[in-house]
Amino acid sequence: SASPASSPSPSSGAVAASPSPSAAAASNTKALGAQVTASVALSSDKTSATFTVTYNGNGWVGLGVGTSMTNTDMVICSGSPLAVKRYWSTGQTTPSGGSALAGASCTLSGGKTTMTFTRNVAASGNQEKALSVVKGAETDFIWAYKTSTTLSYHTGRGDGVKWAMVPSGSAPAASSPSPSGGDAPVPGVL
Repeated sequence: SASPASSPSPSSGAVAASPSPSAAAASNTKALGAQVTASVALSSDKTSATFTVTYNGNGWVGLGVGTSMTNTDMVICSGSPLAVKRYWSTGQTTPSGGSALAGASCTLSGGKTTMTFTRNVAASGNQEKALSVVKGAETDFIWAYKTSTTLSYHTGRGDGVKWAMVPSGSAPAASSPSPSGGDAPVPGVL
């Protein structure tokens, strides 16, 4: 029998319940294709990051740290009722299991799905990936969504997205998504 391609990520303090009171005021927003945007705000000490991911539709949405679905740390809002879970994906298959994220939220309102979660910048364990918080340094992301809240093959996705958590300019600036990826479905979920 084949082993599952996705397994829950350890929850040893890797995700904070809420942003620290000293969270940085500025957020950094990124367009991820035509239907998905994401923003991140780092805590003032740069040890945690709060992400808000919005899909312009009713369905599941996910964001992952990695260049593809292989060996990627993913956070996905899906299900009924909606739940935000963190997954470790080892290949192009629908994630299963996952660890619920304390303090995370996901809502469907006004034709949009919005997921908010806070995670540590550093990885804690081999099933998490660190975010780079060096000014101008980029972290690789993947993203996906589906026009249903049931976690299954995505409607749209993108990979190879480069995103500087701390932009090199004086103020955070939005940048365009990587030309790789797009909204074309591919095998797997993210």
